[in-house]
Amino acid sequence: KNNLNKQKQNVGSSTIKETVANSVAEACTAPTTTPASRCGEGVVTLTASGCTGEGATYTWYNHATAGTELGTSTDGSFTTPSLSSSTTYSVTCTTNACTTSERSAIPITVTIPNAPTISANGTTTFCERNSVVLTAASCNGSILWSSGQSGTTLTVTTSGTYTATCLVSGCTSSPS
Repeated sequence: KNNLNKQKQNVGSSTIKETVANSVAEACTAPTTTPASRCGEGVVTLTASGCTGEGATYTWYNHATAGTELGTSTDGSFTTPSLSSSTTYSVTCTTNACTTSERSAIPITVTIPNAPTISANGTTTFCERNSVVLTAASCNGSILWSSGQSGTTLTVTTSGTYTATCLVSGCTSSPS
């Protein structure tokens, strides 16, 4: 910016100097981003905004401050490769031959709940009017049983196959 101001001072017009300096400052504004999330492994579509002006281009990276350049877009969207864990991507804005010096970070949360483990408090073969209590463990959220009941334990009085799923942040595990 200092070199640009010195060059424009030689022109002798303070109006040109202020106009050019103001347009460069606006063009180099870092993009605005929104955190992203998904349930299970897969791709995530990231979005950014605020990169406007002639030749406005978003450049996407697979790390908050370093990482590999993954591609560019002009519409502010980018689809990641398949992700299996939470990570952070980032984006810069280039317009009028000016690239933002700071990257805008985009936290990505990937939630993959583990299927709960089921154990029985006794034999799973029992006589009529008897029961067995099943317990689901290893879930950092809520348990939902195949019978429709919720909670970590299920009292079973009829024969059948019972499974449990784990619900974490709106994401459901595979059945156990």
